[in-house]
Amino acid sequence: MKIYCRLISFLLVTAATLLLFQTLNAQEADKPIRALVVDRSNNFLWLGLPAPVKKGTVFNIMLMPDDKVIARAIVVECTPDEPYVAKAKFVLEDANAFIPVGAYAEASSDTFINDRDEIPGYKDVKLSAKHAKRINFSVGVFYPLEKSLRKESQNILPIFQLSHGLCKTKTGDLSLVLGYCHGDGDFSADELGGSRDFRVASLTFDAKFSESSKLKKAGFYWLLGAGAFWIQDEQTVGTAENELNVITFGWRSGIGYQSRSGRLAQLMYTDTARSDFKGLVFSLGARF
Repeated sequence: MKIYCRLISFLLVTAATLLLFQTLNAQEADKPIRALVVDRSNNFLWLGLPAPVKKGTVFNIMLMPDDKVIARAIVVECTPDEPYVAKAKFVLEDANAFIPVGAYAEASSDTFINDRDEIPGYKDVKLSAKHAKRINFSVGVFYPLEKSLRKESQNILPIFQLSHGLCKTKTGDLSLVLGYCHGDGDFSADELGGSRDFRVASLTFDAKFSESSKLKKAGFYWLLGAGAFWIQDEQTVGTAENELNVITFGWRSGIGYQSRSGRLAQLMYTDTARSDFKGLVFSLGARF
């Protein structure tokens, strides 16, 4: 009998504990999400938050807590890591109001807009889609490590690259890259005059790896690429001509730096099979 009484008492205590936790969690969920305006522009506010929020979360903007609502803002994006900052597009409730840095913002945890729901009064808020910048164009120089190429063409060759982003991961992205390099020059060999015209076109897949999430933040990254290189090499010594026209395998590896605005600087080593196109590439580029 005592065993049954203890069992019933244990079950009652457990049920009461679970009910208490559930009540506390419900109260916590009902608490509003509070934030402060840390920066602003003509159309957007940046809100400092204690935790990340969903895209579409609606904030009431006030000068002070429990004050008059002077604007409403909808979150368009939020940082996934600390410090948590949300970018929100706002609409003034009072046309003469001004939102200062340090203004108070508040939203309930269940107040957000999704694709199917629309909260009345927010039709004037236009959320423009932010398209990822997938195209990158860069201009640089190629320094041949093979002495023969430097002697017979140029010490430094111009190089151009156009890339298109294919996909992104949490630590990097994959791009399809089209490159072109050209050099020519005159030289002497065994008292005979000679000339060389050297052209390279490449199509490679380049992978970038970074500790910054999806390369959105400024910072350094590693680059590794491989693909097909079309090489046209025409050499003339006296009356003798030698021409190489081949598609071969090539690869490159290096390091780069990307700014927040998408500006790039890269230093790479490039190598190809069946050719003396081996050397260092330094380039500067931008995303569009």
